[in-house]
Amino acid sequence: STVGVCLNLAVRNVYRDPRASELGIEMLLQIHDAIGGQYPEENEEEALKVISENMAIPIFNKRTGEYFAIAVELASGPSWGEVKKVR
Repeated sequence: STVGVCLNLAVRNVYRDPRASELGIEMLLQIHDAIGGQYPEENEEEALKVISENMAIPIFNKRTGEYFAIAVELASGPSWGEVKKVR
């Protein structure tokens, strides 16, 4: 699916982004239309910015000749049970 391909590209982009390693970002898994990762709590604001930037994958629409990106929702928390939407 298009979403799955975009998520794979986003994980690759984060992995290749030097800011991600400096911030301690680790992308851990992809489940359907979501990816999970971790980073040190003190780097949360900048880490979420880097992840968000790397998830903005331009997609070309052949019919209209325009590019668009699938909306990204970010959530963060100390555990799966405590995750809250942040953007």
